[in-house]
Amino acid sequence: MSLENTPAARISALAAAQKTYFRSGATLSEAFRRTMLRRLDAALANWEKRLCDALWTDLHKSPEEAYLTEISIVRGEIRSHLRHLGRWMRPAPRPTPLKLLPAKSRIVSQPLGQALIVAPWNYPVQLLLNPLVGAISAGCTALLKPSPYTPNVAEALEGMIAEIFDEEYVAVAQGGREVNTLLFGMRWDVIFFTGSPALGRIVMTAAARNLTPVVLELGGKSPSIVDRGADIEVAARRIAWGKTLNAGQTCIAPDYLLIHRSLQDEFSRAFARALHRLHGDDAQQSPHYGRLVNDRAFGLYLFGVGNTLFALVIAEQLIVAVENAVIADACLFQNLDHLRPDLCVAALIFCLATGFDAAFPCHMFHVDFLSIQTFLFCITLKPKSKNKVASAPYFW
Repeated sequence: MSLENTPAARISALAAAQKTYFRSGATLSEAFRRTMLRRLDAALANWEKRLCDALWTDLHKSPEEAYLTEISIVRGEIRSHLRHLGRWMRPAPRPTPLKLLPAKSRIVSQPLGQALIVAPWNYPVQLLLNPLVGAISAGCTALLKPSPYTPNVAEALEGMIAEIFDEEYVAVAQGGREVNTLLFGMRWDVIFFTGSPALGRIVMTAAARNLTPVVLELGGKSPSIVDRGADIEVAARRIAWGKTLNAGQTCIAPDYLLIHRSLQDEFSRAFARALHRLHGDDAQQSPHYGRLVNDRAFGLYLFGVGNTLFALVIAEQLIVAVENAVIADACLFQNLDHLRPDLCVAALIFCLATGFDAAFPCHMFHVDFLSIQTFLFCITLKPKSKNKVASAPYFW
């Protein structure tokens, strides 16, 4: 399924209509904001099955995972905003400097105006609608841009938004990079973007031309540290769950592990057991194991034969760059013949029997590992190790 790009003329008309609507003052009252928040909450309840079906089609997310990681998060955000909105809107008195007496000082929170919200594909519901909750609560209008890589979800979201909001208040624009380029070239009062650091730079560059405030939620590095004294079974189970959730396509999923050398073998075995407990002998048949979003994501992988595990192209360079690299036996799949049609991937661990410094080749940190892979570095943790982790780049 593919979505048609929203025409440029249509986008310009929506932006103009939203600017006029915001300037009318219709969005400013607390009563209006609360009504719109409750309307969105009711729509999420009414559209839950349709959104879950779309998430299953695009990402093979089970209804349980869809509710846990998408819908429940947005509804929880709405409840929080309804609970605190009155306090957030209330002017906050502040001391007045002597030179300004007898004036009085206070902080008054006011909406910025027109919000552009651009969401990624890995959590396409909550990463589009959570910022919308904030925009509604703040008294802004919003133009929403879902990801084209999850077209069924994008279509369902557009239908839901059109059903509950006037387009001069909240509207949806569909399309790929051409539409993104058009949107980023327009003037907005605030931009909320979730995506990769590379695209984040493009967004900030475009926004800087108009001095537009930008909120960036970007992917980064998410280390897990397992030291002596850890409960290996618990650590392996938690890391396996966090890494295989949404087929690893989570920006805060553990993308590499720092583990004490003495725990290497024990952890590898425990991790393999945890994967099999979660997804069985054949994860393809598991209703709770997701899929990579599209062929492009799957194309990042190199195929092996037999029981050989997948590896990222960048990971192949990593193997060459680091001596004594070993692949642990933690394969999620025994039969690789039918992986590509379902866009599944296997879990892998790189066990690097090298020193701590050698385990951080710089090019490894240029990639967001939105995949099922986990890198395991076998090190001897010392007091300075936490400083090494802290100094590693969060994103590039």
